[in-house]
Amino acid sequence: PSFARGFVLALESRPADRNLWVAYISSLARAELWTEAAKAAEQAFARVDDPHLLLLAATHWSEAGEIARAQKLFDTLPGDFPGRERAELRHRILAKAD
Repeated sequence: PSFARGFVLALESRPADRNLWVAYISSLARAELWTEAAKAAEQAFARVDDPHLLLLAATHWSEAGEIARAQKLFDTLPGDFPGRERAELRHRILAKAD
């Protein structure tokens, strides 16, 4: 999306900048571009080894209706991973509504 062009350009020169990735992903999510946000979170994880990015990807895949894909990512995270319980609860609610 055009509003995110600045993030894309910045990430070209700073591909391992976790904070920049999180800001980009958050911007996409605020615009309810769930698929784009999930894809960006997966791209970020490939460049920055931070499992929080997998949690973001799982959350956004769930919001996009990609329930099985989201569940696979949730399953890779430890049960006590910070934020997982809350995110997975919402995921379960969305899965039942699907």
